[in-house]
Amino acid sequence: MHDMDNRLPEELRLQVHDLLTKVFGDPKPSRYLSDKRRGRSNISYYFHLKNPQAPEDLLAYLQSRYPPGGEFPFEGMRYPLEERWEKPTWREVYTQVIEENDNIRIRFFTMDGIRFHRSYGNRVAASLYSAKEPIFALQIFSSGLISTLTGRAFDTLKFTWWVNRVMRENLTIRTIMIGILQIIGKNMPIMRDVARTVETDGFFLPPLDMTEMLTCHTPAELIEKAAGGKLDINYNKTDLNSGYYLTCFRSRFDEQVGIRLRDYPRDSLHIENADLYEGPTIQRFLTAHYYYMTNGLEKWEIRTAVRDYLAMCEDHGILPQILPTYQAFLRKHDELAEAYSSEKKLSENGQELVVPDSRFEILSRFLRLIGESGLEWIKTAERLYREGEEQHNCVYSYRRRIRNDECAIFHLNRSGESYTIQVEKNTRGRFIIAQMLSRFNNPCRPEDKQYVEGLLRRINSPTLKDEEILRSLRYGIPMQPSFDPANDSDLFPTDDYIPWESGETDEWRTDNID
Repeated sequence: MHDMDNRLPEELRLQVHDLLTKVFGDPKPSRYLSDKRRGRSNISYYFHLKNPQAPEDLLAYLQSRYPPGGEFPFEGMRYPLEERWEKPTWREVYTQVIEENDNIRIRFFTMDGIRFHRSYGNRVAASLYSAKEPIFALQIFSSGLISTLTGRAFDTLKFTWWVNRVMRENLTIRTIMIGILQIIGKNMPIMRDVARTVETDGFFLPPLDMTEMLTCHTPAELIEKAAGGKLDINYNKTDLNSGYYLTCFRSRFDEQVGIRLRDYPRDSLHIENADLYEGPTIQRFLTAHYYYMTNGLEKWEIRTAVRDYLAMCEDHGILPQILPTYQAFLRKHDELAEAYSSEKKLSENGQELVVPDSRFEILSRFLRLIGESGLEWIKTAERLYREGEEQHNCVYSYRRRIRNDECAIFHLNRSGESYTIQVEKNTRGRFIIAQMLSRFNNPCRPEDKQYVEGLLRRINSPTLKDEEILRSLRYGIPMQPSFDPANDSDLFPTDDYIPWESGETDEWRTDNID
């Protein structure tokens, strides 16, 4: 509970003022750049510009060009401070400070630009204009506790993904937040550890609110409360983010082989933005672990291999391992791909993997109706296993994803080459090629890729003729008797066919199946 009846200690008020002045300089009575106009309340504005001379130079030019009493044709003219493509969290901010008897509220707004207009005395004046809503806010009560951290119209006592993102991407806000935590930490030591963590990493990962943190006396207590357990490590020698991140994976790795979590080098740990939003995951941890020790490999290659490896570990009922090199990881990956027992394969071979009413059913029927017989939709565990054996890849480990209707696996024979193709649906409902690789995971030929992309484009962006086919498939509307889609040469992609419409993103990618 906050001590709402006590006045805010003057010492705390002065410390907050000193911090703001240290970062911004003296408080401004208003958002006017060149006027000493006073505000109408106890609100103080603090702001600074990346390039303060630019608007000052423009203001001086306008003053000389349009003297007092003369016509000023640029009333309300706006001078943007940032490029339009820049994220709001990257921008400079102005800070609004509202002081009351028992608390101080600090709100941060993005500074979008400068507005020029006539002011008192017919002089040209310039003032800041900003976003209507703050991107970040906090409130300090007389008890010295940060009551609320605000982001995107919600209040929270936690360092949520938005609070962390703003701190990580905006140096001004991060500096203020570190200073406030250090002020509070004079009487609440655990907050000094939180401040050091934010200063080192730019964010705070453990999902505890302020009141929960204050019940902890040591970093070990805080991490154990946040992660629901602990590792046999000295938490006083690691920062709170690293300690929490690794503790989240306790009992989830086979530590008899490879690197143990307690011995994992802290300088090799890479926490990503997605971890702030979703929390730590084994797939991201292993992907980063192997990615930063390899040269010349794309991240999607490693991510795909890790995803397959984890799926096979789950199939075999074993815990994954943290191996010291990427080559050792690939050897373990290949061992698991070869280690499916004969009994398991026989028991699954007769199973239908594709769910009823699969969202890929319309694609398969469309391809058949237009006479495309070269693409085979793989539906059973037996056929999927043979595909992996013949193509020398680990597509058999994709059974779970097929059962969940996350993807469809096709086989294509074309011009002497054979391909394993993974098709997915993106967030816009378009069918896309997630992977298309020949035997031994060799890249596909560009002309074959273009051919398959053309077939998918026909269902993603159908012509009038293709639309008639789709209506017949979706709603049972019969096509015109004279229309034979399989023999209509205008519908098939040609050698000079462009896979996507002008201006669209090419959504084809080449993840490794293995």
